[in-house]
Amino acid sequence: ASSVPNATGIPLVAINTDFCIIKRDPYQGAPRGLQIMEGEFVSPPFKYSFWVDENGTMAFGEVESKCRATLPGGQPFHIGLNHECKPNAVVLFTQMLGKSTRATNRLELVLEDPARHHLSWRAGGSYSLRVKAVNPAGNSPLSSSTAVLSFGAKAVEKAGQPKPGDEVRLDLATEPDLSKAVTGSACIFPLVRNGAVLREFAGDKYLLQKHPRTAIGLNSRYFYLVVVDGRQEGLSMGMYPKELAQFMAMLGCTEAMNMDGGGSSNLLADRQSAQFAFRQTRAATGKRPGYCAARCPMSAFFGSTHRCLGIYFCHAQ
Repeated sequence: ASSVPNATGIPLVAINTDFCIIKRDPYQGAPRGLQIMEGEFVSPPFKYSFWVDENGTMAFGEVESKCRATLPGGQPFHIGLNHECKPNAVVLFTQMLGKSTRATNRLELVLEDPARHHLSWRAGGSYSLRVKAVNPAGNSPLSSSTAVLSFGAKAVEKAGQPKPGDEVRLDLATEPDLSKAVTGSACIFPLVRNGAVLREFAGDKYLLQKHPRTAIGLNSRYFYLVVVDGRQEGLSMGMYPKELAQFMAMLGCTEAMNMDGGGSSNLLADRQSAQFAFRQTRAATGKRPGYCAARCPMSAFFGSTHRCLGIYFCHAQ
């Protein structure tokens, strides 16, 4: 709740969303899929996503990154956004990542707006920037007025012979178009589509076992946030995807998605976490509730937070 801007309003309910990088490396904590925060394009999609546009319309679906860069005399090529730059990759780093790219031993082009305006990044946006500096050592600093295009060791030929002053065109397109999205997050796999409970789910054998789970869903009137407890032998065991899909349909969801689960599953309501509420209930009764759910009207203000990979509803001040 502390990561929600004061001007936004009072957080009523929040829930965890996407997988993030948990191993100790320079990009620990970064999302593994789509994130759009207050209109800012933070990370690219990886298959299933959820988003809200500027009119408050919510949608689920498969989203594909079509982000491209074009350098002088060259052909457009695919780029990533704010994630590890592997040997065959080219990645755009923005100030949303932090103070520097953390990509050592990489050829990097430091980019700026020709008018030296601050840079803001939107899905679907097109940008004509200028090479401010060429850095062959990597780990270039980032700021609100600069971005960095980093080339992996096996992708350096795409850079050609860059020099300060060169124009670089960036197109941050997605399919479908998310140019009007103000909030977005990755989902793991769909549970309910067009009112029908799905029978097959995308995931490996481990992911499809019983686990604590987080899900979001909607119908024409409400948006649902659900956390299922589990991994407590004799008290709560979690749910299989099929069980969760049936539960979301029982709540009235016509669309529902499975989010990051396991130890990450948590729901915040009235500034108290579901995990805390589960512990309090167990202490008082010796039993642990199986799930916690919140139903929000579609008119509630919706947002996302980068710090804890979550989404929230607010009551405007």
